[in-house]
Amino acid sequence: MQEFKKQYTNSDPLSQLIAQMACSIEINKGKKMRGAYNIGSLWFFVVLEKIANDKYQYHESESFDSLKINDLKKIFINLKAIKHKYCNF
Repeated sequence: MQEFKKQYTNSDPLSQLIAQMACSIEINKGKKMRGAYNIGSLWFFVVLEKIANDKYQYHESESFDSLKINDLKKIFINLKAIKHKYCNF
């Protein structure tokens, strides 16, 4: 799952992403979901885990700035790893 905002505003992409991920976990009867959100050039990766019947715990990465070549490479590696894990190509 992914959530995008052009820039910092009053909206909260992390909360929106976690809500979407929690719904997906419940619908699919899963235990863990991976996602990402970005605000402008900053990317954040998130893992949400269901730890009890109605309790969740999330882990958020440090920010990756897509305007910096080394961070852009890390973003690409993370997205490629997620694609490899979840897409059967």
